[in-house]
Amino acid sequence: MQQLASYLSGAWQTGRGRARTIHHAITGAALWEVTSEGLDMAQARRFAIERGGKALQAMTFIERSAIIEPKDISIILP
Repeated sequence: MQQLASYLSGAWQTGRGRARTIHHAITGAALWEVTSEGLDMAQARRFAIERGGKALQAMTFIERSAIIEPKDISIILP
């Protein structure tokens, strides 16, 4: 099964450790596995405060939407 990655500190990362299965809300089919074990959440928080928040606040809604590529949405919406 595919492991779902998290975008933390400016990079796609996958956790290591016990994963949790994510199921389709309607069909109940297993879609992905996800875990945050092994990810540096304190660093992710610092990155979000120091870099991410300021960068997003400087952008318009249209600019923010332009950075999401269609392939990224297809990962979320199978």
